[in-house]
Amino acid sequence: TGNQADSDGGGMDIASSSPTIENCFFYENNSNDRGGAIYCSANSNPNIIGSVIENNTARNGGGMAIRFDSQVDIVESVIENNQAVEQGGGVYVSDNSSINFNNSAIVSNSTSQDCFTNQGSQGAGIIVKGSSVVFSNGEISNNQVADTGGAIFLSGGSTGEFNSSVFYNNRGAVIGGGATTAGAGIGAIFDSGAD
Repeated sequence: TGNQADSDGGGMDIASSSPTIENCFFYENNSNDRGGAIYCSANSNPNIIGSVIENNTARNGGGMAIRFDSQVDIVESVIENNQAVEQGGGVYVSDNSSINFNNSAIVSNSTSQDCFTNQGSQGAGIIVKGSSVVFSNGEISNNQVADTGGAIFLSGGSTGEFNSSVFYNNRGAVIGGGATTAGAGIGAIFDSGAD
């Protein structure tokens, strides 16, 4: 709780490792780069069970960031009220990695860089870049993106599979007379797909 990292992983930095993280609470951690609470890289395979990732901040991946051939399983956990400046308010996944959610919730996460500033921001709940996501028996709700992909943003040939889950009240940016930018719920570009 309340940790600060100048680079990646405000609360925990996992590299080439496969820990089990069970019944843990990551709260008010900050990273100046990726992974406000957790940064996972270099072919790591952690299991996160019955845990809460809440009120964390980062430039990318406010709650957590997963990169470089890593695979993360998240079960019966909550990722809530985290914020990123650019991408992945809740979760940032890239570089041939994968994340599997079961009976989990991603709620009230946000990005702050608007679509008039540099590249804007994407994926308030989750951003997946050149990677994959499976989301089953859960909820993605009340996430607010300053640009596109309020719930999820897929790019770079990413794939997504969504089963028996609720997507509710996720929001994209509001421009001018109330029109929203593309992907208030799910944004998918660059030959990406969602089932």
